[in-house]
Amino acid sequence: MTRFLRTAPLMAPLFALAVVGGTSTAWAEAATDPTMDQCKASEYQALVGQQVSAALEAGLEPGPDVRIFQSGAVLTMDQRMDRLNVEFDSLDEIIGIYCG
Repeated sequence: MTRFLRTAPLMAPLFALAVVGGTSTAWAEAATDPTMDQCKASEYQALVGQQVSAALEAGLEPGPDVRIFQSGAVLTMDQRMDRLNVEFDSLDEIIGIYCG
């Protein structure tokens, strides 16, 4: 038990990286799967890594079919494959574009 308590703090960052890494892979797969791309997320993948203002310049406006939000924001849990999600980080950099 003592050994676990000493190593647990070291494992937390590795676990966090594994979770985040898995999420971005899922976004990429969903964006390229035609059955999962009802919202046309594949058309906007070039915006990933750019500032969120680039999404607005590309004509994406928040509304019923487009959700632009900062990572960690409180969102509805309904999954709508016709809704485009643009997620950005605390530096206003787009980190994911996916349907849901």
